[in-house]
Amino acid sequence: MDASEQDKDGFYDYYYEYDMYYFTEGTLSLVARCYTDDADEANFMGIELDGYDRALESDDQSLPLVSAALAQLKADGKTKFFTFTGKGYEPVFGSTEHAGDIMRREHIEVIALSPSARYRVQATPYEALATHWIYPPEIIDIRRDIRVFAFEDNGWSADQARWLDCSCVELKLRKYPGRLTGAGIAVTIDCGRGTAVYGEGIEVELSKLEQALDSMLGTAET
Repeated sequence: MDASEQDKDGFYDYYYEYDMYYFTEGTLSLVARCYTDDADEANFMGIELDGYDRALESDDQSLPLVSAALAQLKADGKTKFFTFTGKGYEPVFGSTEHAGDIMRREHIEVIALSPSARYRVQATPYEALATHWIYPPEIIDIRRDIRVFAFEDNGWSADQARWLDCSCVELKLRKYPGRLTGAGIAVTIDCGRGTAVYGEGIEVELSKLEQALDSMLGTAET
């Protein structure tokens, strides 16, 4: 925050530097303001539904968008979340129960959020060896609160996740210990169709993807 010179009436103008985050889902829109002098804090400006402002509440309609926003902001290093009410800024939802839920999920790392904020790729990383971390990926449908995909074997690790559109994400994968070197393997998952494409354009259902990749690795090693 920088203060300008005092004006002729003895007042100062103050300039606050901040970043704005915009989130949308259908007719819902949400804006968060993050001041640069408080890097771990995000202030929600309320939520807009069908063009009308309303309070930020933990109801069924707004929760998926709010959850997606919290996930993205946490991925950007934010740890404190407030919303503007008639009493000023208060903790999001003003609920210790919800705050506890946020704390319980802090071990989950959000790798990539889809452009529509409907899906997210996340991982619960663990240290397999000293300084060797594994990121087993899972894809969550935030709106429906269901898991779209996850490997049964947590030896699979995502080096990278890149959204190609609102429902298709490309994962760069390896399998511990040391079964994929170099650039690993690229898999494109279509969350809407429940399918994946890997290798030379081979398409499979998500329920069969892990088996197909393991078979491919087994063939490559023989």
